[in-house]
Amino acid sequence: MALRYNESSQKIQNHSQVLRQSLRDNPVLLTASGCALVAGAAISAANVFALSVLMLILLVIVGLISTIDGDRLKLPTKPIVYVGITTAAVFLTVFFVNSITGGFFDRLGIYAPLAAVSSLALCRTKDDSPFFEKAEAVTDAAALTAVFAFVALPVAIVRELLGFGRIFGITVTYQTHSVWLYPFIGFILVGFCLAGTRRLIEFIPEPKEGGEEK
Repeated sequence: MALRYNESSQKIQNHSQVLRQSLRDNPVLLTASGCALVAGAAISAANVFALSVLMLILLVIVGLISTIDGDRLKLPTKPIVYVGITTAAVFLTVFFVNSITGGFFDRLGIYAPLAAVSSLALCRTKDDSPFFEKAEAVTDAAALTAVFAFVALPVAIVRELLGFGRIFGITVTYQTHSVWLYPFIGFILVGFCLAGTRRLIEFIPEPKEGGEEK
């Protein structure tokens, strides 16, 4: 589900307002967009870093294309076109980055291609999506990715510690339980992290029309 804005604020030109709006009305928090990826792939801090990098690339690409697209594409054509673009972007990104780094994205397994069709990557395909200028689209993509990583990192730390006995790749215990690596445990942890993050986001001043704060 895309972010919903009032018609009077569809055209946002203030970067700080974009940032606050993207944090407060973030689809990760409102509709758990992209959290299925977190539940499956966030089993280590390294995985979260790789997934966040990939998501940032996808969101920047989708955001920039949406500034060009505007209202030209309509449902159901828009999601189909965007899926083609994100799929190509994932393939090219993984191919080139892995060839340079020796397999940076290999740790994500099947979740790398699944990122191309995630609800977060495609959150700009709805007819009620906000309109941004190019620079503001990048700001919005960064805010969406930051919240995504903020939710995913605690999930990964808990699962890496209890499932592998490591924290940030450093072994701290040999008492581990593989059940913590199962996706259903990931969904439970995601729920707690979403609730905590939503509470923190409430302290961010809500932007008003004209750039003022409530």
